[in-house]
Amino acid sequence: MLSTLRLLRVLKTIFIPTFIRSTFIVLPVISAAFCASLEEEVRWQQAYSVVMRFGDCPATNNRPTRRHAFIQSFKTTGFVVGMCKAASHERNTVNLTVGDQIFSKTFDPFRLNDEKEITLISTADSSNTITIVHNFYSSVNAFKLTDALRDNFGRLEFLLENDDNCRYIYIGDILRSASTDLSSIILPASISAAFGTVPNLYGICVTCDSETNKVVYTLTDGKTVLSQMFDRKREVAADDDVKRSIDFGNGISLIASIYGESAYLLSKPPLAYELFEILP
Repeated sequence: MLSTLRLLRVLKTIFIPTFIRSTFIVLPVISAAFCASLEEEVRWQQAYSVVMRFGDCPATNNRPTRRHAFIQSFKTTGFVVGMCKAASHERNTVNLTVGDQIFSKTFDPFRLNDEKEITLISTADSSNTITIVHNFYSSVNAFKLTDALRDNFGRLEFLLENDDNCRYIYIGDILRSASTDLSSIILPASISAAFGTVPNLYGICVTCDSETNKVVYTLTDGKTVLSQMFDRKREVAADDDVKRSIDFGNGISLIASIYGESAYLLSKPPLAYELFEILP
């Protein structure tokens, strides 16, 4: 009996301090590992901004219904994204500002302008256009078209917001081009934006340069156009895992499938952008 009690005292003397020391050693290790994992997650979130792809999305505009409007309809080509900010004319040239682009049309004063469709072309990229279908009964001039644009896009009014800052909010229309789905080329979730990339709506298109026969990846925000060119490869099979890494140099990069790229270009598609948004 005494020997049993002595054994229990010895075990108590050895085990309890050892257990306490082990606990205080393990807890900091677990805590350090958890903190390291959390810091890694924070660093990853800080390294990249959130990118939202639009895929195959139709064009949108917020044009309200108006009676006696001279503009019956309009359509866009290329990358036309943003708010209608101003419509003005200087002599025979009309300027409509949408987002960061100015769409312009110059009339010939010595020629009868009786076309029912008038195309305004972006001064940043000539492939971006807004074509207006109107119902003027006589010839169109810069003054008439400017007035019609103002009427069609809400007369570019401003509304006073009731708050302490007394800010003015523009209530004009927001236009957005139709977006094409390039997921057969650009791998899902592969478009990435480094931390600090300007939050905005962007468009990307894939074309083939007819002179050089090179593949061209073009990125635009309506103001700045960035392009990367690559040798075209037709011999890649569907089961080959061949990819391109494309970096536009402004924080945006992507991974593309060369097989998907080749199949897409062989179909000779019209110029079309997939839109995506970098969220703040």
